[in-house]
Amino acid sequence: MAYRVDKVNSWNGWDPLKQVVLGNCYTPEFFDDVKDSKLRDLLQRLLMETQEDLQNFKRQLEMAGVDVVQLPPNLSQFNLVHGYDSIGDLHENTSRAWSGHMSQRTGMPKPPIAPRDWLIAYGEELHFTIPDPKLYMGLIKNNIINPDAMNSSLIDEVEMLRFKEGTGNKHKGPFEPTRYAFKEAGLDYERRFDVGSIEHAFFCDHSHGYAAPQVTRVGDTLVVDTSEIGNLARYLAKKLPHYKQCHVAIGGHNDGTFSPVKPGHIVTASWHIDYSESFPGWDVHVIQNPESPGLKKFDEVRSKVNGAWWTPDAKENREYVEFIDTWLNEWTGEAMESQFEVNMLTINPELVFCINNNEGVFKYLESIGMTPVLIPFRHRWFWDSGLHCLTVDTVREGGMQSYFQ
Repeated sequence: MAYRVDKVNSWNGWDPLKQVVLGNCYTPEFFDDVKDSKLRDLLQRLLMETQEDLQNFKRQLEMAGVDVVQLPPNLSQFNLVHGYDSIGDLHENTSRAWSGHMSQRTGMPKPPIAPRDWLIAYGEELHFTIPDPKLYMGLIKNNIINPDAMNSSLIDEVEMLRFKEGTGNKHKGPFEPTRYAFKEAGLDYERRFDVGSIEHAFFCDHSHGYAAPQVTRVGDTLVVDTSEIGNLARYLAKKLPHYKQCHVAIGGHNDGTFSPVKPGHIVTASWHIDYSESFPGWDVHVIQNPESPGLKKFDEVRSKVNGAWWTPDAKENREYVEFIDTWLNEWTGEAMESQFEVNMLTINPELVFCINNNEGVFKYLESIGMTPVLIPFRHRWFWDSGLHCLTVDTVREGGMQSYFQ
């Protein structure tokens, strides 16, 4: 049965899950016209195994009674400013570049593998946290999301530019690739935005908006990471005045550092263990013997890939590494900064899906009345995504509650 997001009701990450958006990636045919047969086989196997694991994840969710809305594989996260007719042309003509319109790095557009990066449900509203009109319109045109379920964030999130603080790269004029993307999506850039107001605005490296995992929903309270976007808390207070706030300063995507698996209980990486102010009174389990960042196989190749990604084939095949670092650099993240044991998805207060069988984590979950179920995702080290990243929980039972005194 096909589903779409028609309504949103999600106030935390543990109430019984009823609907979820699941990411996707390109099919192996994406690499059909790479001329080097060995390289082509490796790239296609990467996509095939990713597809297999996503389909298994989908089956497990459905078996748990969750409706799954899966994104189409060709829904790219970034738009192309310069492009080729085929990937084979790109492979043969590496003097030119494909360019993601936000980050201005070279590389092929990223598939929609991790919707958690740019979608978040605040209660009864689904927010789109990056102003990428093609991606936004793709969700609507592919009947993934009913526009009535979305807030007007495609427009409103750009207001965040007026709240940005800090030092960094300054753009000296209107952001042309964004103007290009709006034109391609059939939207009027000049009408929607006061170009002068963003002319000298600060742009963070990856997005005009913010990464959704910089915010953790805890009922009537938002735990906001203020370390990278200084005015994120003030922006959210303006946009969502009905929420309380508390703040952390961890950096990056917080779901790679901690997970509030159910009320009163947190699983966390060892580099951030003090939650006395953000989650006062909650029990904290610190992960011991993690798979990351000390994975031996990763250590063997991380100097070749700048510590950013790993697959089983990275050690032996230089052409494979060079192709990924040159043309797939939008697809990979900084996997050495992630701890995938913590990137779990709670189905309900008695059931949680985990990506790795960590003995200490499993024992802790069982001790608080939760059954951990292992869901493999073999190429998490390539995509820098765990089970939480791969999904967005759009409908959970329950409503707004207060979990802090």
